[in-house]
Amino acid sequence: MLHAIPDQVYRDPYPPRCTTATFWLWVPPVGARLLPGRASLDLIAAGRSVGSIVLEHAQLAALSGPPPRFSAAEGGLWLSHQIVTPRDVPVDVVRYQLDVDLDGASRQLTVDVPFIDYRETARLIFPVAGKFTIVFGHASEGDHSERSQAFGYDIAPLGPRYELLVGGDGSDNAHFAGWERDVRAPAAGIVASVQDGLPDNPSPGRLPDLGSGLEAARAVLGNGLVIDHGNAEFSLLGHMRQGSLLVRQGQRVEAGEKVGKVGNSGQSSGPHLHYHLMDGPELFLGDGLPARFVGLESEVPRRGTMDEAP
Repeated sequence: MLHAIPDQVYRDPYPPRCTTATFWLWVPPVGARLLPGRASLDLIAAGRSVGSIVLEHAQLAALSGPPPRFSAAEGGLWLSHQIVTPRDVPVDVVRYQLDVDLDGASRQLTVDVPFIDYRETARLIFPVAGKFTIVFGHASEGDHSERSQAFGYDIAPLGPRYELLVGGDGSDNAHFAGWERDVRAPAAGIVASVQDGLPDNPSPGRLPDLGSGLEAARAVLGNGLVIDHGNAEFSLLGHMRQGSLLVRQGQRVEAGEKVGKVGNSGQSSGPHLHYHLMDGPELFLGDGLPARFVGLESEVPRRGTMDEAP
């Protein structure tokens, strides 16, 4: 059986002249030897075909690889895809037909992959005030490929002249302009979970050994919290300063309320804040959602963006 991971594929809200959808396809381990053969992707808009893509064996082999990190589904065949279509061609389904070699026998599998435009109901403000840059961005930029983080941002607050360092050579957390910058709730909601007490990485570039598996993965984002905004929208904020969390589970917070400080905990190579919106409270177990922010020059900042949040 062929599966799309995630089950719903949300279009990236940028770039301006095209739409991008990034997703994985998974064929469960139904045999000892499972190899991709050939794939045909039929692009469907309003019930009619508007184009097609054919991927031969060598192209599929280049797209295959290990599962997205911390996926609950292991083994089998994983294929990573990014589909880019013109914005004026509103493709809403990709009919994916895959030929595979299963233990020496040819089989054909078909699945419809929906492309969905999503507009969040929560009115989001940027989680840090002042000048910032986006260090890493969406999956469409080759960054956060794990399903719940597909629309994630790694945010580095900057100094008054847009400088990353405000003292020293960057060998210490305190050299970074973002270190201990206030983190605020991007919208009102109820705190679904809080994690604090994990030590910050002693210096930039030194990542902790987190091991493998879903339980170990819970430490990836370090100290942080999840806020339930209602309507199946949850904000996750991570890599925060040890001991800086100001909220508790079950507490209501308002938009703009201080919830902690920027740190360097978890799988973080330097002081920054990780933020993403997702459709459930559990990291790695839900789908990431596109997030737009009011008050920015671009409501969907891209990797490398420098801007100032009010």
